[in-house]
Amino acid sequence: MSGMRTGLFLLALCSFLIAEEADLKKTIDSFCEPLVASGRVVGMSIAVRSGGKVYFRGYGRFTKDSKRVPDQDSIYEIGSISKVFTGVLLASLVHEGKLKVDDPITAHLPGPAPKRITLRHLSTHRSGLPRLPSNIKPDNPNQPYSGYDAEPLYAFLKGVKVASSPAPYAYSNLGAGLLGHIVARKAGMSYEDLMIARIAKPLKMTSTALTLTDEQKKRLVPGHLAGGVKVPSWPWKDSALAGAGAIRSTTRDMMKFAEAQFGNDPVQALARKVHTTNPPKMGLGWHYGQFDAIWHNGQTGGYKSYLAIDLKDKMVVVVLANTTAAEVDQLANMLFLRLKGQPIKPLELKPERKVAAAILKRYVGTYAIVPQFKATVRVENGGLVVQWTNQPSLPVFSDSDTEFRYRAVKARIEFHVGADGKTTGLTLHQNGRAMKAPKEAAPSD
Repeated sequence: MSGMRTGLFLLALCSFLIAEEADLKKTIDSFCEPLVASGRVVGMSIAVRSGGKVYFRGYGRFTKDSKRVPDQDSIYEIGSISKVFTGVLLASLVHEGKLKVDDPITAHLPGPAPKRITLRHLSTHRSGLPRLPSNIKPDNPNQPYSGYDAEPLYAFLKGVKVASSPAPYAYSNLGAGLLGHIVARKAGMSYEDLMIARIAKPLKMTSTALTLTDEQKKRLVPGHLAGGVKVPSWPWKDSALAGAGAIRSTTRDMMKFAEAQFGNDPVQALARKVHTTNPPKMGLGWHYGQFDAIWHNGQTGGYKSYLAIDLKDKMVVVVLANTTAAEVDQLANMLFLRLKGQPIKPLELKPERKVAAAILKRYVGTYAIVPQFKATVRVENGGLVVQWTNQPSLPVFSDSDTEFRYRAVKARIEFHVGADGKTTGLTLHQNGRAMKAPKEAAPSD
């Protein structure tokens, strides 16, 4: 009889666990499916670790015209999550005694640079350096980092002025990229080779790299702008700033990286260690958030990414998407909070507002805030696309017939139309500023 009772107990326990797993998958689906169904995202891969189990889910398609569904082995650009990898690389060299987190950058560069900036400042965005160097001027704005090698980087550092270090937190791709350049230089190899040797290979992350093999290229999910316009991947050829955002990976590999945070590896522990408590609290590349979880997100020309890790409950959320929709960050954060037991409901996404083709056509043209900074507005796939000088083209979405918002950045555009129905200009609303740009006359006007 005791054996029968034990068998019945195990059967009941098994049934409970199966039901619990099914409920978790339904929860994940309820948060993720609306983004694809609404057209906000073309495709994405999700990895969740909860209750000691890992769940992989795929949604949408590789492209609008494809039948291929992304999965845990589909490859995406992870963008600024690369900065966490760069922090781990710094920690590895510090652990070996080759660097110190408070080394001044001048000790590891061949030419002049601001003297008060340390490696810790670079990794925690307290260097005082700008978001990007002023001399980064790509031939193709849709390939913003390609070709920016050590020579222009050193030239910029030679002339840049920094008011103070540590400075207040100011997110800097330049700072993180410079850190990646320094650690690679110290190790005597390329950033990619260093990352693979010290992170990807030890963790058996076989699909994580900067340069993809022919087989990996077949698994690379094409990137898209918000709105679904397909765009090419970002090349980082010869870029000295690769440590800021050049890595490509999968949810399978990112889960391996996340689970490495639950072990006792001293390098990972040093990177996770709190290196500044001035808001926001940070490790080396890692941000600390609610529940003291560590996290980072990322975005490149056609991709969004998000990684959050609850060290206490050993819970992980990884979201890799092939569309630059702001809702991806919202989804990831809300899903994380839901799995933490918070009463969070899935996003309620309204249908896109349609604007008549004749109205969109009147906005086509060029608008100048100043002669050196202009917007070119055109119609693509039934919507408006705006490209500012030396910046990639981005779609905007209608709030009204004259007001449009970005999804990839926090900004909106208001068009000004005269009584005669002709467009006279626009106003760019961004960072609390309202910048007016008159419409330039077309050659035929």
